Amino acid sequence: VSRSLDRAVSVTEVIEAIRKLDVTALGSVAAADAEASMNGDAGSAETLVVESLRGGFRSNFKISHTVLKLLDKAKTHNPMDLWILLVLHSLPGHRAKVHATCRKKAKSSALTPDIIERAVGASASALREYFSDATELAGMLTRAPEPAARRCGGVFYTALFDTFATDYNRQEVLSAMITTQSPLKVVSKSGRDFNPEVDADWI
Repeated sequence: VSRSLDRAVSVTEVIEAIRKLDVTALGSVAAADAEASMNGDAGSAETLVVESLRGGFRSNFKISHTVLKLLDKAKTHNPMDLWILLVLHSLPGHRAKVHATCRKKAKSSALTPDIIERAVGASASALREYFSDATELAGMLTRAPEPAARRCGGVFYTALFDTFATDYNRQEVLSAMITTQSPLKVVSKSGRDFNPEVDADWI
């Protein structure tokens, strides 16, 4: 029992430390390393963090369950929390719980548009594998009855449109909005509009 408790405490401490990581700073460090070496991947630092999380969660279901409970109980959140939720969403057995947690946090304004913008905008390379998970979460939020959750969903779509700037990814965002019948007009930071159906008051 004591060993199990020690292990649980260790997981909590590690995750709390990871939650404090600044995803924007990770990108700056990675870019600096890449420029210095001239051979590095500008997204290597962020990608390493995400891959490490995925490996840890996949290796032990109890760990991922503990992390979900920790995030569900947390009072405040940051961009790294959204990265963690996206990784968990990509794994079997967690989608419904991640959906419920995201909606709950958006409804209570613990998960804010600013957090979503910073999380998605921090690194396209680190989140590329989780693009479909991100669009699914955005769609879930835009379908929610709560205005705060719908606004987060709209900002989520906008951030994805801006960060994943290839024609393919942007078409996927548009398709997701149409498929979910999202009543949104998205205005990207570049000033480019796309409107699958109608305007919304979250702009």
